[in-house]
Amino acid sequence: MIDFGCGDGQLVKLLKEYGADAVGWDPFNNSAPMPEERFEFMTSFEVMEHTPTPVKTMEIIDSLLDQENGKYFFSTLTNDLHQAELMNFWYIAPRNGHITIHSNKSLDILFAKFGMKIKHISELYHLAYKHSD
Repeated sequence: MIDFGCGDGQLVKLLKEYGADAVGWDPFNNSAPMPEERFEFMTSFEVMEHTPTPVKTMEIIDSLLDQENGKYFFSTLTNDLHQAELMNFWYIAPRNGHITIHSNKSLDILFAKFGMKIKHISELYHLAYKHSD
């Protein structure tokens, strides 16, 4: 598995302590080159809302996922339950770095572009997976 956007690698270190075969890569906090292998499972916590280019970020994610069995478990808070708050929603507050805000529908559209379906587990957690129709 790979933790995408792993920061300083704390999750990877913890997973390895428990015997998991895990690596991490962060395009903003890591001078290591992007892995060349593909992974069946990817995690990503608090990444999708920080990218100014969600399609480009998905291209990178897609290039790291196994094209037949890839699964991507990630967190990003959707705004579906906060429509009345509009720009007063705390998640969009100044200086928190959240520059791309998603709804369930926007995530569905984004992931479909890469041949993935998505299960919205909650307003924070999502599981996207490769599928063939």
